[in-house]
Amino acid sequence: MKVYVSNTQRMRDLIRRHEFRIKKRLGQHFMVSSRVLERIIELAEISKDDRVLEIGPGLGSLTQYLAESAGEVVAVEIDTAVLPLLKEALQEFSNTRLVSGDILKLDLDQVMAQDGQNIAGIGADPVLTYKVVGNLPYYITSPIVMGILEGGYRIENVVVLVQKEVAQRMAALPATKEYGLLSVGVQYYAEVFSGGVVSPDAFWPQPEVESALVKLVPRKEPVVNVVNQDFFFWIARAAFGQRRKTLTNALIGAPGVHSLNRELVEQTLLKLGIDLRRRGETLSLYEFAEVSNNLYPYCR
Repeated sequence: MKVYVSNTQRMRDLIRRHEFRIKKRLGQHFMVSSRVLERIIELAEISKDDRVLEIGPGLGSLTQYLAESAGEVVAVEIDTAVLPLLKEALQEFSNTRLVSGDILKLDLDQVMAQDGQNIAGIGADPVLTYKVVGNLPYYITSPIVMGILEGGYRIENVVVLVQKEVAQRMAALPATKEYGLLSVGVQYYAEVFSGGVVSPDAFWPQPEVESALVKLVPRKEPVVNVVNQDFFFWIARAAFGQRRKTLTNALIGAPGVHSLNRELVEQTLLKLGIDLRRRGETLSLYEFAEVSNNLYPYCR
């Protein structure tokens, strides 16, 4: 008989048996809401044909739901102390595999192709795609998300549970207070869909802030064409690094390997029809690309 850990009492029992201590520094808040767990499965469109990589399985409440719905689940956990609890929670699920490691240091395609054959019998050829799901620690959400998107992995979609403010920043439009470098980075690589707000009582222990579900669908090609991707993001970082300054002043005073003079920047912006009084946070991805492409020839 399968024992599900998606309620507070069962989690407490599991933790007590293993004398496990919850680590606040790792942002450990475990999911106990079956409604939210079902919503994650629905949002990620998980079926028995799918292979899923889960980030930070914790005590395995989401992992169990994924295992029931998917062909294979590979769960990556950084906290070695939680592995015995996780193994107990998953002992009745034969289509799961645990990987002990830091998601920021792993090649996800290699993780999903390990051993050449997955547990469910679906060939783990690296050309096959997979889905990524996770309840992400708040303190490291942005590096994880950008690492996934920048890695060029064979991912169909990404469904993550993050702090509500971070979810808003991912989907933010220009000239809003939430719009920033994360907005540009995520939207450059992926389509962003909101999955709804999640209240603190969906977790144990409860976090102090609201969370939200976000679905990211990686683009086959970036949403805008840029001559040099590194320079494009340098321009964006400069623009958001000094939000109170006009774009011109932000660019000519930006740190880094590039150096731009005022006359060049102003002439470029005027040529593109961009008001010199505008601040960087008002530019769309298309405008950032135009500025980047037109300035790059003078910065090589």
